[in-house]
Amino acid sequence: LYSADTANHRIQVFNTEGELIRHFAGPGVIEFPYDADWGPDGMLYAADYGNGCVLRFTPDGAVTGRWGSLGRGPD
Repeated sequence: LYSADTANHRIQVFNTEGELIRHFAGPGVIEFPYDADWGPDGMLYAADYGNGCVLRFTPDGAVTGRWGSLGRGPD
């Protein structure tokens, strides 16, 4: 199970027993991950509320893409 961890600024990976087995990304890569889900291409996509972007990761945690940025308008 892959989970967005806003408090620690990372993506966490748990085994089937619910134990944390590793984490990746972290401050400087992802600030406030809001949600994460698998794409049809087998990559993990994570919404980063802190940076106003979506990041694409390989299953082992390497960043392979980034879209978006913080806006400057009132909305």
